Amino acid sequence: MSKGRILIVEDNQMNMTLMNDVLNHYNYETICIDNGEEAINIINNETFDLILLDLQLPKISGFDVLKNIKKDVKVIIVSACAMEDDVKKALNYNCLDYITKPLHIKDFISRIEKYIKK
Repeated sequence: MSKGRILIVEDNQMNMTLMNDVLNHYNYETICIDNGEEAINIINNETFDLILLDLQLPKISGFDVLKNIKKDVKVIIVSACAMEDDVKKALNYNCLDYITKPLHIKDFISRIEKYIKK
C-alpha cells in the first residue's frame, strides 16, 4: 500500500531516477516530470501529498512554478542551489523545506516522512 503520492519535478535524469527509486523502495507512489511548464499543469489538476521541486528547470524555473501553482500544495525544494538568498526566497513561497543536492538518502527520506503522515 502506498504511503503517499509524490510528484518529482527534476530535469537531471540521474537525480530523478535516484529520488524515484528511493521513494518507491519506501512505498511512495511517484510521478516524474522534467520541466516547469508540465509541472504547473499537473500540480493544478491533480492531487499530491508532496511535491519535490528543483529550482533550475527548462522552460519555466522552479520559482516560476511556485508563483503559478495552488497555494495549498506541500512543496519541498530539492536543489543544488544552496545560496542563502535562494533558500530564503523559496521559504517565502511557503515551501516546507529545502533539501540540497547531493542527496543524503537517510536525511532525504526522513524529511519526506516528516511531511507525509499516513
